[in-house]
Amino acid sequence: MAQTLTLDLRQRLHGWRVRGDGAFIDVQADRRDAGRLLAHALGAHTEVTPTHGQANDAPAWTVRLGAREGYDALLVRLRAREPEPEAEDLAPYWRGDFQSLRLGRSQGVQAVAHIDPFVGVTLFEPSTKSLTYLFPAGADVYLPHLEHLVTHGLRVEGWRRGRVDVHAAFVRYRGKGAAIIGPKRAGKTSLAMHLLARGAQLLGSDMAQVRGRDGRLEAFSIPHMCRITRETVWDNGWLNTALADVGEGAASHAEGPLFSHGKYELYDPSMDRVFQRAVALASMDVNALIFPRFDTAVDRQALTPVPPEEGIARLLGSVRHDRPLADWLGFDLERRALAEAELEAWTRTSARLPQCFELRFGREASLIWEEIDATFDGLLG
Repeated sequence: MAQTLTLDLRQRLHGWRVRGDGAFIDVQADRRDAGRLLAHALGAHTEVTPTHGQANDAPAWTVRLGAREGYDALLVRLRAREPEPEAEDLAPYWRGDFQSLRLGRSQGVQAVAHIDPFVGVTLFEPSTKSLTYLFPAGADVYLPHLEHLVTHGLRVEGWRRGRVDVHAAFVRYRGKGAAIIGPKRAGKTSLAMHLLARGAQLLGSDMAQVRGRDGRLEAFSIPHMCRITRETVWDNGWLNTALADVGEGAASHAEGPLFSHGKYELYDPSMDRVFQRAVALASMDVNALIFPRFDTAVDRQALTPVPPEEGIARLLGSVRHDRPLADWLGFDLERRALAEAELEAWTRTSARLPQCFELRFGREASLIWEEIDATFDGLLG
């Protein structure tokens, strides 16, 4: 099993329980500061508490973390196993940062070697819902990967509650919630950051989960890092000032913000420091769907209403064809499919759907805030 295969049980493991919207994720690590790292990466809307002894209620998932003596020998051993066939029904992870190699499955444990931007091995044991992350002795934990493993459990538990992943930015501005939906480089994060600079709150810069319930479309945060391009920072007066002194390798993920792999990377505490207030939301109603079209040639925005049936079709198309999945993790695809079907059924029967708009804009100066503010003020609550 994953635990006996990978962790030296003679060493003392420290434990924490992560509570996120009713789901319990247990984390075991060979380092005392893992709880602090988790609290930083997962934000204020999850509770990270030390565990002492056996808990009365079983966790939804267990994540194990540790440095491994003899890491290279372990890797050779795993590489010798029969390679696992690629899953045809899993799309590549849209973030694209975590290059990895599937090493195969043995005794019910799926093994994956990570290559860039960090070196490590993840072992996934579906029967016990456990994920084990190992790295060479002397190396440090790669915090975004630890966050990703814990988030995996939270996301799957969300599917079981009828929630669906959406690749979008989610903000609440002037008391109304908006999902900003579009493909890469459409301007989702840029528009969200402009709204934050004017007082908005952020539920997710690139992903969240939604669920239709009665007459509302509800959104729920999935903790993850906010990644912002240089171009977005340069074109945002607030960010350009706040991040002016952040250079390559200037900090760690646990301190932040930092510039890494071509983008500024910030967890919730760093976002709060940048905007000088608490910006993270755990949940909200979605009153509008906004489809951005960023074009540097645009010098004056064009904000155009979109018929609700067209906007909902775009939302459902994004859910089906732009799924934020990591193809090296095992997913409960049947439950996800059921959640997606529930959302589609809700869009056909709900008496009230979010209002929909397309926003074509360019540099910051192209935005007409009087029109944007009036549009948000006019949304149905």
